[in-house]
Amino acid sequence: MAREKFQTLTEQMFYILLCLQQERCGVDVMAQVSQMTGGRVVIGPGTLYSLLESFQLEGFIQVTRVEGRKRSYRITGKGRLRLEEEVRRLERVREGLEDSYLSGYWEANGVRLLAKAIALAVGTVGALLLLRWLWEVPVELPRGFLPEGSIFDGEHYRQWLAAAFPEERLSDYAANLAQDIRKGCLLSAAVCAGLTACVVAQRTAAKRRLGQ
Repeated sequence: MAREKFQTLTEQMFYILLCLQQERCGVDVMAQVSQMTGGRVVIGPGTLYSLLESFQLEGFIQVTRVEGRKRSYRITGKGRLRLEEEVRRLERVREGLEDSYLSGYWEANGVRLLAKAIALAVGTVGALLLLRWLWEVPVELPRGFLPEGSIFDGEHYRQWLAAAFPEERLSDYAANLAQDIRKGCLLSAAVCAGLTACVVAQRTAAKRRLGQ
């Protein structure tokens, strides 16, 4: 019966064994558990000494010192193994909760995120195409339309274009700019492909779980 009882440790059992990795008496154990959990887990004297007795019978802890009515305890090798098993079980529970949360999040929001990514990619490509078209379309403004000698003076930008495209060829600066634009398009396409694959995988996994 005791072996079945300790197949899964309660929070109180877990923290008692955790505290007894160092030699402590019952009063110290209660204080340490309260401190470790910020007062969330409280162990009363009756519960504590009942569990200490059960742990002793199971071989999880041993008495290390007796001073009158005060007894100090410490975890044994068997108790340490049981504590490590419980830590691994809790880690599996946490991983399961994280997987469930992520799966549920993608199930609920995956399509919306994919739509946003596609819209962003389409908008980026559209903006790049518009800029490319503007580069090729000559714009003639009436003389005096822009204030001369200021940042609105078209002559400044004509000089920049002449430096960027000398003799209708790409300068090093313009070539690097064009390369960066191509990289941006490829990155947008890769993001869309990755998000699409994630959504499809999550929806497939969710359908399999529902079918089990």
